[in-house]
Amino acid sequence: MILILDNIINNYLNITSLLFLVIIFYLNKDKLFIIFLIDLVLNRFPLITIIIVFFYYLNKIIFKYIINNNINKIIILCFYSFILMTVLYIINNYDISYFYYIKTNIISFIFNGIIYYLYINYKNENNI
Repeated sequence: MILILDNIINNYLNITSLLFLVIIFYLNKDKLFIIFLIDLVLNRFPLITIIIVFFYYLNKIIFKYIINNNINKIIILCFYSFILMTVLYIINNYDISYFYYIKTNIISFIFNGIIYYLYINYKNENNI
């Protein structure tokens, strides 16, 4: 319910929220199945689920070589959000330059970085 409300508010404010990317660090079979069903209902082709699974395995490879801490998680999530937004723009055939793309989505990137920071720190405090 919170994700739906978050999406409605952010679409009204013209902010692309990629809060579902934080599930990459806590993914299991049940969560993947739920994401798959929602993606199938909304998009008819589970593209987002495929991308999340790709990021999940990429995440496992990356954290073999770097330390798994909160700062690295936030940096990687910001990088993933940039990649995902780029892929979505390319799939929808938007003919834009990267400068224009970054300029129009800078608020979304900053907003997502703040949300990722709050969520990861809150999640780690509650798991201790």
